Parts: sequence; C-alpha cells; structure tokens
Amino acid sequence: MKRLIIRTLLFLLPVLAVVMLWEILMYNFPHAFKYKRDVIMTECRKNSEIVFLGSSHAFYGVNTDILPRASNLAYVSQELNQDRFILEQLLSQPNRIKYAVIPISIFSLFESRNNLEAWRNRDYVRYWGYPAAKFTDHFFILDNVAHQLKYVRKTKKRIKRKGQPGAFSFTASGWGTDYREAGNIAHFAQMGKSAAERHGNVDLENIRHFHDLQAMIKLAAQQQIKVILYTPPGHQSYCRNINSKQEKQMRELIARAAAEPNVFFIDLLRSREFTDEDFFDPDHMNHRGAEKLARILYTFCQESSR
Repeated sequence: MKRLIIRTLLFLLPVLAVVMLWEILMYNFPHAFKYKRDVIMTECRKNSEIVFLGSSHAFYGVNTDILPRASNLAYVSQELNQDRFILEQLLSQPNRIKYAVIPISIFSLFESRNNLEAWRNRDYVRYWGYPAAKFTDHFFILDNVAHQLKYVRKTKKRIKRKGQPGAFSFTASGWGTDYREAGNIAHFAQMGKSAAERHGNVDLENIRHFHDLQAMIKLAAQQQIKVILYTPPGHQSYCRNINSKQEKQMRELIARAAAEPNVFFIDLLRSREFTDEDFFDPDHMNHRGAEKLARILYTFCQESSR
C-alpha cells in the first residue's frame, strides 16, 4: 500500500508542477484585463475625475483621449455586475473621481437569455478577482489550452510590433481603437435589425442588473460622486427595430434610478447630433462618433455640477 502511494505521488508531482507552472505563466502573461487593472485603473485613481464604465458601446464609443482627466474602464460585453465590481475596486482606495459615467443600452438592465460571450466571465475572475460562479473558473488549465497557446503566440507578436497597450487595441486612457472608419451604410438595414433582435434576447422579468446599478449609485453617493447615465446613440436602422416593450421598461427603470439626487440622465439613443458618418455599425460609434459622444458627455458632466 505504501509503495502504491509513493508511486502515485511520484506520478502526480510532475503533473502538479506542470499545472502550477502553466497557471503562473498565464496569470503573469500580458492581458488586456490585467493591463486595465494594473495600469489604467492606477492612473485613473491618481489623475482622473471622470471614469467611464460599460460595454463596447462605451469602450469603443467614448474617446477619453480627448478629455481632460478621464479614463475608460469599459470593455466588450462588460455587464453592470462587472461594472459594479470594477467601480468597487476603483473606489476602495484614495481617488479623485467626481463622475462615474455609465451607458444604459437597451439590454443593460436585464438578464441575457443567451450570453454568447459568457466565456469572457472567467477572465474577470482570473484577472479582476471577480467572484467565481464555479471554483474551476479560477484555473487556466481547465480552459481551452490550445486557444491559450494561440493567444500567447499572437500577443507576443503584437507586443513586439506595437508595445502595450497597443497590442490590446486600446489607448493609454482605455479607449478601444478597433472601430475606426464609418461603416457601410448600405448594409445597415439588415445589421440594425439583427443587432436589435440580438439585444432583445433578454428576460424582462429578471432585472438583477438594475439592482447592480442601484448599488453603484449608492456607493458613488457615499463618496460624493455624481453618476451620469446615458443611452448610447443608435442608428435609425437599429432604433426602429428595438422591442418597444423592452425600451419602455428600460426607461421606467432609468427614471427610478435618476430619482436619486446624485444621478443625472441624458437620452442620446435617437439623438440628431449623430449622422451616418458617426457610426461604425448601427449600434457602435466610429472614431468620429466616439469623439463627438465624449464631448457631449463631458459637457453634460460639467453642467450637472452647476
């Protein structure tokens, strides 16, 4: 029996060593979330008065580079529960934040029925420290190792060419730079319909993300921070396909949130400030639109303090 145990341990030790080395390698390897946590959030605490949170509608949609003392901690498919966790981390240490700007898209306040990018949640667990749904979410080795190897090779090449954070396609303030030019308007009719249908695949009865928003508002109030809510601009091809019941409920919930004294709301969903040339696709800004949206929101922040 003793010999069996010894042999088993001798067999397992190399396996455990490989697992440990892989976990250490992957955790310390450059990653967009890690860079945002260690570099952009640190800079945000030191120098920023405005922090932008949210999904790709803010990550690509708000050019924080052109604003004074602003940081962008949004990311693709980032949900309000993740925004809440990031804001808690940001405000847990001394900071200069005066405004937390949060997009409320048509899908933001409701639980998704089909979260196609749920795989990304594990990165929030591993790099941000977000609470894990399953204990196994902590471990890289239990994920797609082949995909991770591909990511390592690809990222090494990009870092060599562009450095950080250019390898992650965002600027030093955190603004995503992939969506540059105006989109092909000829394709917007079908794209807008598809995007609206995809964003309508939510459970209107499950408003747990609204409760995350309420928690962020309460946390901000404790530190005398104003919360700026806005509906991101949508192209007419997107807006005309939005589920009317979903939009009505979204607006009712926004009205409830905006009743708090530290909350201000600006509705830009169908704003005429934005033209075809401002959109990358029917629900995302390109570089021109991102600059315009950033200036509008910055002005609104200033006006909220008067």
